[in-house]
Amino acid sequence: MKRLANIGFGEGITASFLVLLFLLIYFPTTHAASLSIESNGVNDKGALVLSVFVETAQKQPINAAKATIPFKLNDSAIQSVDTHESVFSLWNISPRVENGNTIVFSGGTPADGGYIFKGKLFDIILSLEKASGGTFDIESASIHAADGEGTDVLASTYNYSFATVSGVPSFFDTDRNGSVSLTELSIGLVR
Repeated sequence: MKRLANIGFGEGITASFLVLLFLLIYFPTTHAASLSIESNGVNDKGALVLSVFVETAQKQPINAAKATIPFKLNDSAIQSVDTHESVFSLWNISPRVENGNTIVFSGGTPADGGYIFKGKLFDIILSLEKASGGTFDIESASIHAADGEGTDVLASTYNYSFATVSGVPSFFDTDRNGSVSLTELSIGLVR
């Protein structure tokens, strides 16, 4: 006890720093996952494919996620919502369109230890018309840690918006002339 009483100011700060460093290294952060919507380009049928992804920190496995995704489309339509490449295999609410303007989903993975890293949850397949566009916003989202306690570890969401020129996403129109050449389309599909 006498030894503790003799710790100087500098030694106390050093000890506190070492304890804090230990805690940061050995215990994962509580908010370590995100949901995002990203473009996978245009498929062979001329439809725009958007993918919803979950991404986790390396030390924070997850086993469930849910969200509501309201959307607004101009001269486009959702053809389908597809889960065939999903990292989740159990759905208590399979990804689907409700009320014509919202995608809902709730599901998870029974994999031992949960899921770590970035994985696709589902694809949204959109028909494209001339000069179409839209926005997708992730709301009411949660991602649960595979910790046996249902801890919500959602840290961020990334929404998506797009515009098309002649039925092709406008980001393909690299020379901004209002039309997409075959060369621009080829280059854009690789990116």
